Amino acid sequence: MAKKKWLGLPEQSFYAGPAGFVKRFLAFIIDLSIINLTVLFPFRRIIGNIMPGAGTFQESLARILSNEGLQGSILIVSTAISVFVLLYFAVLEFKLQTTPGKYFFRLFVASDGKKLTFMQAAGRSMFFLPIFPFFLLGIADPLMMIFHKGNRRLSEILTKTRTVEYYAYSQSMPMDSNLRQ
Repeated sequence: MAKKKWLGLPEQSFYAGPAGFVKRFLAFIIDLSIINLTVLFPFRRIIGNIMPGAGTFQESLARILSNEGLQGSILIVSTAISVFVLLYFAVLEFKLQTTPGKYFFRLFVASDGKKLTFMQAAGRSMFFLPIFPFFLLGIADPLMMIFHKGNRRLSEILTKTRTVEYYAYSQSMPMDSNLRQ
């Protein structure tokens, strides 16, 4: 089943299998770290200007709830951040079929159809949007992945995509008749 390359070496054959939960989780942590540096870090100054001297969580929440203008500003900033995060995943998964975190663990995004579309890639990350039906995917996706046989998230099922890991076919070596017992 191995093919010959121009150097005369056998070409490795691969097959796609479901990516494991732990690798997917760690890849997501790496991607969130990159997002923290590239997307969230630039917005810290804007958030600091909107909420100077934020204080404790309770003080900040009371301040936000008592000021409608502040609520609108925070909604705009959080929506902008969410769109940038969604684009991070959608563009990388559409163009490269992976993200830096996934690539580190040799995970890739595949379509159940012929070719992954941008809408499929964007649909996989809709849970980042702070809009009612989409943020519920942030709860449903990990639960579905834990209980689904192929480790698929709900958003993957809806977009007809999957996260896969490529495995190499192993060529069994013929055993020497002297070694058999």
